[in-house]
Amino acid sequence: MSQEGIIDIVGSNPQIPVDFIADVGSAVPIGNTLEILGDVVPAGILPVFTTGSGNTITTNVQITQAIAVSNPLNVGLAAFNSGQFSVDANGFVSLIGGGTAIDSVATNVGGPIFPDGTGQISILGTIAAASGNPLRSNGTVANTVSLVAQVSSAQVGSSINNAGMASFDNTMFTVDANGFVSLIGGSLAIDSIAVQTGTSPVVPTGAGLLTFNGEVVAAGTNPVRTNGTGANTMALQVQIASAIAATDATRIGLAAFDSAKFTVDANGFVSTSGTGVANTITGNSGGALSPTAGNWNIFGAVTAAGTSPVTTSGAGSTLTVNVQTSQALAAADATKIGLSNFDSTSFGVTATGFVTLNGGGFTWNDVSGAFSPLKNNGYFITGTATGTLPASPAQGDTIKFFVDHASQVLTIDAPGTQLIRLGSLVTSAGGTAVSTLQGDSVELVYRASDTCWCAIAGFTGTWIIS
Repeated sequence: MSQEGIIDIVGSNPQIPVDFIADVGSAVPIGNTLEILGDVVPAGILPVFTTGSGNTITTNVQITQAIAVSNPLNVGLAAFNSGQFSVDANGFVSLIGGGTAIDSVATNVGGPIFPDGTGQISILGTIAAASGNPLRSNGTVANTVSLVAQVSSAQVGSSINNAGMASFDNTMFTVDANGFVSLIGGSLAIDSIAVQTGTSPVVPTGAGLLTFNGEVVAAGTNPVRTNGTGANTMALQVQIASAIAATDATRIGLAAFDSAKFTVDANGFVSTSGTGVANTITGNSGGALSPTAGNWNIFGAVTAAGTSPVTTSGAGSTLTVNVQTSQALAAADATKIGLSNFDSTSFGVTATGFVTLNGGGFTWNDVSGAFSPLKNNGYFITGTATGTLPASPAQGDTIKFFVDHASQVLTIDAPGTQLIRLGSLVTSAGGTAVSTLQGDSVELVYRASDTCWCAIAGFTGTWIIS
């Protein structure tokens, strides 16, 4: 006996249930018959599942699919290439030794490399020109991949990217069994030497030799330099010394000296010789002067005041040192200093040139017309006169005036912004004070803080201020 949904296969009279529910759809028996089938389907979500319709139920097993990781839901039936794999009685799969297959090899240069029909890829070795990677792979045909080692390249500094295979000239280098490279003693060679001047590097002979020469050349930018004029010749050049106004290390070189004027000892020390000290002297006036037999005649002269207190002049072998005559100045001026004569009635001059005033220290002068009063001087006005005070006076400078003419007057003129103050009367800036009568007098003393000529000792007479 059986219950609905259960198949009883025991005994000779099995009972079939009224119906059977499959995974997908339903299977209903016909009479006592229910047909069970098997099927292979594409990969799905379950490796084994059932379907059914009518009186048929089908057990489905899916085909295996390629997946990135193990997943029991995607397990299914699989077939293997017997040329590359073997499957034993237990379903265990193994690679066949000679039949290993690789779908493709991706290289870092070019596209993927595919094996031939037997699953073979040929691995070759190649030497290539230097590039960014010293060891790399490459593929140029369908089933061939090359392992590429680059050729070494000449470099200024160490670079692992430029390391590679190198060959060495066996006349100059030895390479031992470990690949250690050494120079061969007698075969050391220099390819070329770059020189400071010249059109091309100096290249040695076939024996690796360079010839070094020495020569003297015209003055240039470097006192000692190298030059190459032939294939295996290099010259060490020393320039001729050049005349320069100031010391310049780049102009030092070989020099020749006139033996009549200079001596050079065994150490190269140069000294002036006897009468040949100087060839010419240039004065600040006139042309260059030349000695006679190495001798100069030096003279002294007194000249009129000029721009320089001491000058030189001359002709031939004669040099004259000129000292100018002093001139009267309102203020100190170093360019106007020179020789001076003093009035012996007013000044005394000692043996050392020290000048002193004789008597009271004031010098009185008779004047008329336009004149320039000097400090520490007095003036008797003998006719109509105009005196312009000093333009740059100093504190305490004193000037005295006395009008000694019956019909003429004195005009005292203050320059610039200076003032003239007579008691409570004061001129405008740059104004004038004018006398009116014979006997008018005034003593003016300069005060720097208010640029004023002040009548310190008072004044006499009547003055017109403007």
